Amino acid sequence: MNTAEAIKKLWKEAFGDSDEFIEQFMECYHTPDRALFIENEDRVLSMLHILPFDMNGKSVGYMYGVATAYEERGKGYASKLVELAIEVARERGFHALVTIPADEKLRLYYERFGFKGSYRTLFEMPDSFDPGTGNSESDLLSILPLREIVLPETGSQVRLKWNG
Repeated sequence: MNTAEAIKKLWKEAFGDSDEFIEQFMECYHTPDRALFIENEDRVLSMLHILPFDMNGKSVGYMYGVATAYEERGKGYASKLVELAIEVARERGFHALVTIPADEKLRLYYERFGFKGSYRTLFEMPDSFDPGTGNSESDLLSILPLREIVLPETGSQVRLKWNG
């Protein structure tokens, strides 16, 4: 199994998204340089993607599709990938790394790495793809500043414009 197929398999296992959604993401937004993963032979154990967006005139990396295979959880794989994503985002000159934690437990997890805030998020994409939860009211963005950036006011809405 090639890496793209292994990513699709883990995505399906972790998120339960439709094959159509996964295919659209892989065809339109996945590129090898946007994917970070830990693999063992032909299996992806843990993964995430860093997608390029613009937020208030500043380039940001959106950490998306963070997942670890069920039986591999608790081994620190996701933490290693988040630390690597922070390093990669700095190297690529992003002003911030952002993510939308799926729940409060994950929000607290990301706070350990320095992510802050809980901002309602609107995505501007070139097609109908929604890289959030599908509900803009529950898309609550956390931000890790990497360079000089002014954080939005608490409770404000943030627009992420595709910059790929």
